[in-house]
Amino acid sequence: MAELAGKLGMPCLNLSETIEQWNLSVLAGKDGLFGREMSKETDSAMIDTGPFYAVEIYPSLINTQGGPRRNERAEIVDPYGEPIPGLYGAGELGSLWGLIYQGEVILRNVWPLAGLQG
Repeated sequence: MAELAGKLGMPCLNLSETIEQWNLSVLAGKDGLFGREMSKETDSAMIDTGPFYAVEIYPSLINTQGGPRRNERAEIVDPYGEPIPGLYGAGELGSLWGLIYQGEVILRNVWPLAGLQG
């Protein structure tokens, strides 16, 4: 965690305590900070096995809307629905939900699609 905290420019203790609080909440099945129920099967996972990755996220009020169409494998398709070799899309770029999501919320869509794209 120290290396990741350093790359993020934040104190290691802040990151470690945040992850510890999250993991305790997962085990308890209830968010200790906000009181929301947490399902171990669908809503959360322990943060305990690396490698660990992180990105800085800032609240925002705008997003990308529309964009190229993509198929279920995240491949960008031409006007006839045929995949364009080597071209992929993720997040709000061509998302079905692009008209209603705001800002960083769409990252839940980006990360799984990145796995599909390799």
